[in-house]
Amino acid sequence: MNLSRTVSLCIAVVLIFTPSPTNAQSINSQVVSEALQRDAVAYAEYFGTDIEEALRRLELQTRIGVLDAALTEDTADTFAGLWIDHEPEFNVVALFTDTSVAQEWLSEETLGDLASIVTVQSAAVTLKHLESNLEEVEAQLRAANQIADLQINVRENQVEILTLNPIELMAALSSKRVALPPRTEIVEVESLSEPSAEFRGGRLVTHCTSGFAVISTAGRLGLSTAGHCPNSSTYEDSGTPLSLISETFQGSHDVQWHSVGCNDTILNQVFDGTTSREISGSVGRNSQAVGTWVCRFGRKTGASCGLIWGKSFCPSYIPNGRSTFITVTNNQTPSQGGDSGGPWFVGNHAYGIHSGSSGFASIYMAVDYMATQGYSVLKHAAGVVPSAIVSCYNDSEIFRCSASAQGGSPPHTFSNWQYYGPATSWLGTGPRISGSFGSFPGCRNGAYNSVIVQVTDACDRVGNGGETFYCPEEDGCGLTFLCEDPGLE
Repeated sequence: MNLSRTVSLCIAVVLIFTPSPTNAQSINSQVVSEALQRDAVAYAEYFGTDIEEALRRLELQTRIGVLDAALTEDTADTFAGLWIDHEPEFNVVALFTDTSVAQEWLSEETLGDLASIVTVQSAAVTLKHLESNLEEVEAQLRAANQIADLQINVRENQVEILTLNPIELMAALSSKRVALPPRTEIVEVESLSEPSAEFRGGRLVTHCTSGFAVISTAGRLGLSTAGHCPNSSTYEDSGTPLSLISETFQGSHDVQWHSVGCNDTILNQVFDGTTSREISGSVGRNSQAVGTWVCRFGRKTGASCGLIWGKSFCPSYIPNGRSTFITVTNNQTPSQGGDSGGPWFVGNHAYGIHSGSSGFASIYMAVDYMATQGYSVLKHAAGVVPSAIVSCYNDSEIFRCSASAQGGSPPHTFSNWQYYGPATSWLGTGPRISGSFGSFPGCRNGAYNSVIVQVTDACDRVGNGGETFYCPEEDGCGLTFLCEDPGLE
């Protein structure tokens, strides 16, 4: 199979579009509770608990994820990973090469009621050591021209090479005089991982499941999906063509994002198979503990939930893949072709973008890897009307202000600057304004200065923004003193 470029069939039903400019409803605690309630129902049915116990466990797993991230960062010289067990009892197993360190971290004084469900066990090597071994194995397989999936098995404290034919793989490595690092096991599997692609009648279908609404660092809004999906796509609910902004399908990434037309509104919502839930937060890879209950939606298989099996999976289909992908097993409905790009979530928090599947698990990219590409999950009701953020500074004789835009559809233009204050002259063009107070003392004690600018986006929608800065009466303004609104950072 040619893995340099793979496409998937999915439908963009996850993000909700509404006709042009309307304001999305604000997030409230009732919405959050209802979303988590739906996940708890799926959990209770799967594990045979009541809803109250399911909700308790889902809330605990968030805290466990935070603990996992803290231990990974602060006790790297001894921490070997942790996981959540759900049966026969709900508890956490944490591995350390030096268990005495664990006692300092996992006391009741530090963790409160969480301490009662954490069990400490001894491990041979640290998680950091296994990660280093996995990188070494990645390089060895590439040098030997061998294709395999790689993962860290935290429970067994080892690196695993997943292959269709262990004998052929060992022979190939032996011919290259490759010596695998200690605590590395070769495991036979029925199939290797592959992106969730679907083919009908020999024809490649060019749509994928949309994942989350996203916002760039410059305030541009868009929709995400898997990077291996086709660049040309249409939002099928409305027939809206999507315009590719950027795509990354290599290393730790399988994601792309698109802008939409002027007559559509992007909301911070995902369809979960029952209704739309608002997304108000996100959880990064480090805080997604092994054993965490997570849910998803995809075009082909619909809604499904399962348990995180590992978070150091290296899919063989990702060019120059890295061991940062997350695998989910014990799925109620395993993912199939057509699910690529769909969202993984718990309650109102985004967890990942669906990438593919292997013989034993579904695979997704954690959402925090979007940040390295300049955008992130949209977590608020952004609306579509642009607005301007204005920042100003001045010394005793001159002032300068600059404007940046958020919301709307770039590119933005700035016009109609207005100034109110004691400056003797001022000029506003484009995204900047400057003015002069004349001779010293110029910016007088207690002087207020206000600027307002109008911003227009590519869809001719108009907004504005402004700033007020002043010179404190008690301090005055020296030649290098910055006069600003103390209420702003």
